[in-house]
Amino acid sequence: MTPQTFTLANSPFWPVAIGFFGLGTGYFIWGGQALFGYPKAGLEVDRTMGMWGFWMPGFCQFLTGVYLIVGLTWFKRRGGSARSPEGGSDQSQRKGRRP
Repeated sequence: MTPQTFTLANSPFWPVAIGFFGLGTGYFIWGGQALFGYPKAGLEVDRTMGMWGFWMPGFCQFLTGVYLIVGLTWFKRRGGSARSPEGGSDQSQRKGRRP
């Protein structure tokens, strides 16, 4: 029997994976403690839950948001919008100018 090998394509959406990792981690940490009631709430547990259940997931989602906003606004898109298949601004095309 010949072993099969396969390769996965590179994804341009790795920052979205970081955001979902943060979101899932937050739900896993808060949900597990809320569902099972373990560990019991106390000063040290609350501090740890705040760090790993609130700040770390929020920071991952913040990084994802910054990356996506910067990528979508500062850099030229690869494709056009639904209204202009060539890319560029729709307003400049309406005025008869080329982008």
